[in-house]
Amino acid sequence: NSTYMPLAHGLTLNWLMQLGYGRGYGGDLYPFFKNYWAGGEGSVRGFDTSSLGPKDNKDKPMGGNVMAATSLNLYLPQYFGSDMRYGLFVDAGNVFNDSVDVHDMRASAGASLQWHTPLNVPITFSYGIPLIKKDGDKVQRFSVSMSTDL
Repeated sequence: NSTYMPLAHGLTLNWLMQLGYGRGYGGDLYPFFKNYWAGGEGSVRGFDTSSLGPKDNKDKPMGGNVMAATSLNLYLPQYFGSDMRYGLFVDAGNVFNDSVDVHDMRASAGASLQWHTPLNVPITFSYGIPLIKKDGDKVQRFSVSMSTDL
């Protein structure tokens, strides 16, 4: 779910909530390739892509069948043209096995810039600083992502 709320003087507040739960049908195991992933652009910026959540015996992320993530974005007025959107964010979330443990949530804050290129391809630049992290978490403060409007 994503909600945009216009504020005064060209400011816009955006709240995004992502919840997910997967379970195997008829008592079957949930397939690992259907797992949710968290960390990086699209979930908790400031952490390495898909690095959060349960780890295997080699300390590699496995994803999880439960996801809880939220993002609060404050978009600033578009002083430099309508093809750029920039703002500040606070993200929180993680992936889990079977149930959410709020003590394992991670959080970050930072700034982002989205440029809608002349080729109609949005490119997002983010700089996030982890606020809540644990030993072994992989930090990636700067990230770039590209998407299409198909």
